[in-house]
This record gives sequence, structure tokens and C-alpha cells, in this order.
Amino acid sequence: MAHDLTPTATFTAPVTVPDDGDGLAAITIENPISALANRSEYNFARAHARNRAMIAMGQIAPVAFASLTGPTVAGWVQANAASAGLLHFGIDTKPGDAVQQLIAYVHGDPTGVGPHAALPATLPQIQAISYNYATGVRTVLGTLQDSPADVPAYESFHLIALSGLAYAMAPQEALYLDVAGETGADSINGAFHILGVEAVITAI
Repeated sequence: MAHDLTPTATFTAPVTVPDDGDGLAAITIENPISALANRSEYNFARAHARNRAMIAMGQIAPVAFASLTGPTVAGWVQANAASAGLLHFGIDTKPGDAVQQLIAYVHGDPTGVGPHAALPATLPQIQAISYNYATGVRTVLGTLQDSPADVPAYESFHLIALSGLAYAMAPQEALYLDVAGETGADSINGAFHILGVEAVITAI
């Protein structure tokens, strides 16, 4: 009786196929088909893996962030909260890649310089930017502000995730993630940290 295969995300090897004269039991047909289905699932999972190559490219003046290398906290600290600042991350893509989601991993006060008396008047935000370096056209793909429920939530590890982008990268186009910090009433110098950034990309 016919049945469905349930592939797993494994690169099954080798793929063994029957030769002339071998019996045609169902298992001799199912095994190589199952192996190829597993490989398809494996490649699908890889295509949806998070992009790992992201680099802090620079800042928009006034400079607000400083880089950290640990051992307590690695990433970038907003040393000056008088301005939200803007840290500019370049994301490694190629034409045809579909950008699904951009994520900033953040913490409102990992080293305990606070606590904040209240949530900052202006909370951190992220913005996705595409830039066509042939035409000079800069396009904002989406913007999202941090939205913690309260100060304890803000002063904990959390993420700002800009989802649902489904943006296809064109030739001669670059992708950036801009991260701005806190500012205004109840902001604190040295409190907000960017711990890392990621992108979810469906690669061609």
C-alpha cells in the first residue's frame, strides 16, 4: 500500500540504487528516493539558515557607540545617550537572495550602570536599508522600534526582530541593518548594548 515519506534534514550518503537483475521490492525503490528527499530537506534547511557574515561598518555622527570585546560583555555599548546614534551593519548577500528577517540582539543594561528610572523616552530601533550602488538609490525596507513591556524587560537580554520583509536582492545592491540606541528622558550613558545581529535569508 502506498505511503508518504517523511524526509529528515540530513545529507544522506551514499545513494544506493538497484542494478539490473536486482529484485524490485518496494524497499529497493524507497531507499534511494528517501535519500534524495533527505538531501532536499537538508538543502532547504541550509537555504533558510541565518546569514553569519555581518560587520559593523561605521556610525552616523554624532558617534554614540563603542565596541566591546569582553570578557563580561561583547558587542557595542552606547556610551553617549545624548543622541540615539546609528550603528551601521553591512550584510553579506548576493543577487537573488530573499531577505526574510533582520534581528538585533540587545540588552538595556547588562553591566548594571542603571537601573533606568523608567523606559527611555526614545527606545532603540532597527531599520533595514537597501542601497543600489549603480543608481545611488537608497530604500528603507522597514523600521521597528524596541517594545519592552517595562524596565525589567528592557534591562534583560531580548531581541528586536524586523520580520516579513521577503525582499529579493537585485544585482549591484547592498543590504544594511541600522541600529539606533536610546535617548531622551530616562536614558543612561553606557546602559544600552547591541550584543549581535543576524539575518534570515533564503539563499539561491
